[in-house]
Amino acid sequence: MIKDKANLVKNDIILGVALPFLAGAILLFIKLLHMLEAHELLSSIPFHAQVINTPSSSFVGIVLFTTSSAMIICIFRKWVKAHGLDKNGLKYALLHERTLKKARKALLESGYYFKSIYRSKEVALLPTVILELSPNLKKGLLKIENHPKYNNSYEAYNMSSSLGEFVVEMSYLSADENWYLYELSNSKFEEQELIKSFEDYKRLVENVHDYELLIDSSNIVRCTHLLCVSPTGGGKTYLLYHLLLQIQIKSLNYHMYLCDPKGSSLLVVGEITTPSTTAGTVEEIIKLIDVFHQKMQERKVITKELLKSKLDSDYSDFGEEPHILVIDEYSSLIEYIGTLEKKRRDVISHQIGDIVRMGRQVGCFLWVFLQKSCATTISTALRDSMICTLVLGAAPRTTYQTAMGVDVLADIPNRKYAPGTGLYTYQGKTIKPTRVFVPTMDFDILQSFKAIIDDG
Repeated sequence: MIKDKANLVKNDIILGVALPFLAGAILLFIKLLHMLEAHELLSSIPFHAQVINTPSSSFVGIVLFTTSSAMIICIFRKWVKAHGLDKNGLKYALLHERTLKKARKALLESGYYFKSIYRSKEVALLPTVILELSPNLKKGLLKIENHPKYNNSYEAYNMSSSLGEFVVEMSYLSADENWYLYELSNSKFEEQELIKSFEDYKRLVENVHDYELLIDSSNIVRCTHLLCVSPTGGGKTYLLYHLLLQIQIKSLNYHMYLCDPKGSSLLVVGEITTPSTTAGTVEEIIKLIDVFHQKMQERKVITKELLKSKLDSDYSDFGEEPHILVIDEYSSLIEYIGTLEKKRRDVISHQIGDIVRMGRQVGCFLWVFLQKSCATTISTALRDSMICTLVLGAAPRTTYQTAMGVDVLADIPNRKYAPGTGLYTYQGKTIKPTRVFVPTMDFDILQSFKAIIDDG
């Protein structure tokens, strides 16, 4: 197999330094033995080595040893700088070197190189490869020099299979198209954070911006329209608790409208946190949707006036508070709406459509949670308007297709996701579905909601 020229050059340099270092060390060692008159040790050395005890041989030994030692120090310092030992420690440096070697080996074995000649032999000249890791080793960025010959094939290559513990989250060309970039995550850290107390939970989310929400410690997103699909036991309810709890902690007031057509846990939370805007029957939900739609229309008038002072802005630029309509078990609501007379059915559908089309700028958002998505439940127009989409748990591929669109299927790996883990997309933030790990809250969530309300 053709060899990497860079590795051959490096090996030659190491050999070129190691041999004189070893020779100098032997000469000095023999000189030391003569000085100590260690006759027994000297007698065990071959005759031709015994006679090497002249001033010139000592001088040669000193020169070889000192110069090669200086070169070894230079090589080591270069290694330290190249792999970040000086800034990030030994663990970082070793992982950096190991991952970089794997990336280069993958390129070599896949034929991403140009042929060159070194020492009269044909060798591989690989593109420049740069690896940057986060100090905590959880994330990384792999940069591979682009070339017209490989411009399209880089995108098709599955680099994840070659990087050991690192997995490619997304890949894309740099703005100047000189590099192909791979955003990496470390699979060894891909576990749900276990939050043991409400105090620990507050520390997890305390530094998140008022208009942003933490999905997990690696994924913080701006508050927007949200769709979550998860089979039974997949973790959607805990995601909902997680989002609602951090909203309650924020200094900015969020106006929540909670709809639970099955009258389950969301209804209990709503009766504690926002009883006046919580609905537990389908008829109550329909009325609440109308109230929310009217609020959005009022916000449109206010925002229109505010935009006269600052174009290309949204509600957050004026310090306005978000309004969020949360509908759990959305499919149950749609099923009931389908039984209504056409005129009333059309009014409700129009209101929901208005919210997802016009609500984002004025800060009125729709959050939809359901167990299974299909074309009759999630229309293409609704799906395309949901800026943030999550699929949690062991969902079938058809779920990804209806929730995220047919275009993403090629980017969906065949993995089994545990409850609370899965993939998410965010328009303008993610290029392809990105893995997410909703924190596990091992404390009394209901009591935490009550404590927040009691504290005012």
